[in-house]
Amino acid sequence: MGLSSDSKGNVYFCETKKRRIYKWSAETNAVTFLADFPFQPFATATDSEDNLLVVARYDPQPGYMVNGEQERVKILPDDNEAYSSWGNSGWASYAYSIDPNDPDNTFKVMPRIATTDIKDFSKTYYPSGRWHYTFDDAAVYYPDSAFVAPDGITYIQEVYDIGRTADLNAAVPGESIYALDEINMRTLKMDVGEKGKLTDLREVLPRGQYSTAVDNDGNLYVLDGQIFVYNKNMIEIKRINLTERPLSITFGGKDGNTLFITTANSLFGVRVK
Repeated sequence: MGLSSDSKGNVYFCETKKRRIYKWSAETNAVTFLADFPFQPFATATDSEDNLLVVARYDPQPGYMVNGEQERVKILPDDNEAYSSWGNSGWASYAYSIDPNDPDNTFKVMPRIATTDIKDFSKTYYPSGRWHYTFDDAAVYYPDSAFVAPDGITYIQEVYDIGRTADLNAAVPGESIYALDEINMRTLKMDVGEKGKLTDLREVLPRGQYSTAVDNDGNLYVLDGQIFVYNKNMIEIKRINLTERPLSITFGGKDGNTLFITTANSLFGVRVK
């Protein structure tokens, strides 16, 4: 799961339980093993320089002291009691970056920055799907901290439920972003403002789970057991059925017209035009 793609059409995804990250190459049309750092990866993304960004689980290390006290993770303002097994059990979701061409020698923890201190800004990433009893509040919540990528203009929002997301969606000022309400199975849309702040939450579809993607023609792809495809007017134009349940999607390939899909066991690629 955790699919993402870079500017060259290469695609990245992770195998959380085995702590592995893989790359599908747009040049060779082949999947290769990329990294297996000792952290469980949840989702991937890329910055403007094609550095690979990874959201992963971090557990405080026993015996590691900070200012004379056992290391603890930050308690986030949007801490949610719905996640007793996800994020409020003493671990956190942090982010790191690597150069995909030299992962072992370029591993860097992405520094945390207060969102009020952000100056140079291109885009930020939010979870694609949210599992919140108060989804409408969580969807537009702007956190007090984010992780900054090596390019200095790309960020990942430090929100409480990012550790259970299937993938990440980019928020670019002046554009729109989709989010999935996984409890009520619906797709919502928001406008992106300054520094990635989200406003004008509205429901666009009465279905949706895990992940969305938009193709080069502006059609919206929504996961909900199958892959539902809608045009710009939110009229269903087709469905894509697989032999396995889809978990995350993204577009990649040299022309950006291949839909990549991860399931619990497989990576699929479907040409859309």
